[in-house]
Amino acid sequence: MKILLLLVLFALSALPPFIQAQIKTYDIKRIPAQEEPSFYGNLQQISPTRTLAQAGNWNGYPYLIALNSDGMIEHKWRTNFKGGDYRSYYQFANNMLIYIRTELVPAQMPKPQRNRLRMVILDSNLIERSNVVIDSTITGYPTDLERNILLDAIKLLDTSIVIVLSSTSRDRENKTTLVHFSKDGRFINRISKIDSNQYVSFLPLFQMQSGKILLIRSKYTLNPERFSNSLFMSDTALSIDQTPIFDSLKYQVIISTSDGGILMAYYFYEFNQILYPNATAVVKYDKNFQKQWTTYVPGDLSSHDIQLIESRTGGYYVTTSGYDTAVTKMRPDVLQRCLKDIVLSKLDTSGRIQFTAFYGSENCTENPFGLIQDIDGGIIITGGYNQTIQPNCEYLCEDQSAVWLFKVDSLGGPAKKIVGVDENVKPTIGMKLFPNPTSGMLTVELGKAGYYSSVEILDLLGRVLYSSPIEDSTQQLVGIDITAYTSGNYYCRLKAPDYSIVRQFVVQR
Repeated sequence: MKILLLLVLFALSALPPFIQAQIKTYDIKRIPAQEEPSFYGNLQQISPTRTLAQAGNWNGYPYLIALNSDGMIEHKWRTNFKGGDYRSYYQFANNMLIYIRTELVPAQMPKPQRNRLRMVILDSNLIERSNVVIDSTITGYPTDLERNILLDAIKLLDTSIVIVLSSTSRDRENKTTLVHFSKDGRFINRISKIDSNQYVSFLPLFQMQSGKILLIRSKYTLNPERFSNSLFMSDTALSIDQTPIFDSLKYQVIISTSDGGILMAYYFYEFNQILYPNATAVVKYDKNFQKQWTTYVPGDLSSHDIQLIESRTGGYYVTTSGYDTAVTKMRPDVLQRCLKDIVLSKLDTSGRIQFTAFYGSENCTENPFGLIQDIDGGIIITGGYNQTIQPNCEYLCEDQSAVWLFKVDSLGGPAKKIVGVDENVKPTIGMKLFPNPTSGMLTVELGKAGYYSSVEILDLLGRVLYSSPIEDSTQQLVGIDITAYTSGNYYCRLKAPDYSIVRQFVVQR
């Protein structure tokens, strides 16, 4: 299958040099839908060589998997119960995994189908240590939950867990209940907040460095009928501040940042349709909730698949569902929503886009499910292949629906095109370019003889202008004649079997 990895240039300004870290990548793995798993999501790092993911299959029994450094399933644990819905929570801390999920309880007349909560404790090898129903004898909360009860959970700074149970009824009082468990799964206390006047629900997001909990208040009004979201702060007892931080909030995802602030992203429905027909807004606020910057990356208005993480080396990564503009121009007869790709964008701490990469196949639809930065700095992405909720799109793609798992380096590679990249990483097996700027010969000094297989020169659009193999295993220097090149910025790329290094240089006339 032909994989399209298209990197798009957002700014043609000169960029400082960089050296790429050595990162092992593995190819995209498409897994047919009739096999398991049918999806990956909620990625968490549990060791230097293993990544945990929530998975599932079509028969309703969710499970967890541990992926090794090659992207293969090393351990697997399956539930012994059917999931009540797709809401669940897990966290790995102190070499122990706590997994909380709703369980579907079959209808027993006159009782309809209902849910109940289960808590499972596993070790780092996904060996089950405990599996219990969280019933009323533990929490004082009813064991059997109505189907309109939603489950969410957050981890506090001390790694204890707060389970959030909220109702979705519009015709009676609504109650939000917080159930607090210790980091090893012991019940601590329960707090409830009842609203009998209007439909209001609360969704805690995370605990800030100040100790306050950041939460979303969703409010339903009947006339006119609409939902509105507001951002509030509260203490751990759910005593909510009177004044919202933001009212009429737009968001799909919000994360805390290492500087004490927050970062949010949402698909931008009112953006300039002429200049940027599809966009995702990424907005950074400081610890006092003062806006620092807003950046726009490719996005798809018909989807809500956004993943957002903070990089270990500074800056942020965001995955969205966006249109492959090259393919849509070739297929004007096809709706854009049928040609979506997984899009990875890297932003620096000032909000400047360092690169954007598209991953997908022509005439197929891809969506992101999960995103995490591996211990070596590489980026692991999961998603759906040819999985679309839009009608009349499936006929374009000959492949069946499947799930994807792939890893790229910190610059979005492997890729067909290299564009605006700006990253400073401690060199391992690096290279030097001199003179830089240059007007005649460019000398490339290899960081290690016998390691690289080829050298390339690329323009800012990622087009390969020059390529030559490196056949001498003792060679330390490579000379390249660039007298025919016009003034401007270019890239030199050294390629090795497992990774590549790219560095910028300037031609002056």
